[in-house]
Amino acid sequence: MLKAFLYLFICGSSLSLLAQSSESNDLKTVADSNVIRYNYPQETEYVSGMKTAIKIMDKGMSVEQLQQAANFFEDMSYRYPSDWLSPYYAAYCYSVMSFMEKIKLLKDKYLDDAQKQVDVAKRLSPNNAEVLAVQAYIYQLRVEVNPEQRVEEFGTMAELTFKQALSVDTDNPRVYYLRAQNAFFSPQISREAACEIVIEAQGKYAVFSPANELAPKWGEAMVDFMSQTCQKMFARQSTQPPANTTPEGTMPTNTNKEQQDK
Repeated sequence: MLKAFLYLFICGSSLSLLAQSSESNDLKTVADSNVIRYNYPQETEYVSGMKTAIKIMDKGMSVEQLQQAANFFEDMSYRYPSDWLSPYYAAYCYSVMSFMEKIKLLKDKYLDDAQKQVDVAKRLSPNNAEVLAVQAYIYQLRVEVNPEQRVEEFGTMAELTFKQALSVDTDNPRVYYLRAQNAFFSPQISREAACEIVIEAQGKYAVFSPANELAPKWGEAMVDFMSQTCQKMFARQSTQPPANTTPEGTMPTNTNKEQQDK
């Protein structure tokens, strides 16, 4: 059931873009504290197209929408070769497509496509915590395809990449979200321990402010869902009587000592 909810939230990450003009001198990028900020007039073709894409990303529910989005973003990457956001979002699209796919060969194929795009984003924007977060997500999804054979290699790579992302930006909420998601749905981690990571991620989103309208901000809805699940679990635990108490109105059971005395 939880996996189904996760599917619905993450499927909401599909994207679609309006056709873009290849001729634009308005888009310029500058580095600012390891985050790329854009200097642009309020409504260029690039800006309006990306704003539309992000709205569709929040509502998308199918692999087909994500594939369409990835195609558009790859085209945007060609039109704006200095833009790291286009390959970044394309990589994220392919990652979510892999999560949605049930056939292992196709899951890996989508992750191969995601890796190609994230490699472009890393080249354009080195040491970018957002890009590193998607890279770690790709590694996480590689593990899910074949946990027994891949956990040592790709699980280790995911954790190292998360640490690298946090060294760049200690407060990036998507890094905390992806770690929380991994813990929340892992059978090897207790729910209590996972919920601590979820609560930490929720705190990061509470104080997070995107650099601009086009900056990444996905993940908060799923963190809220996991947090609500944790709160319900804690509420149930708080209403359960201690193991050694006797419900009111009933006779206590005999202890072993009493049984021996009899």
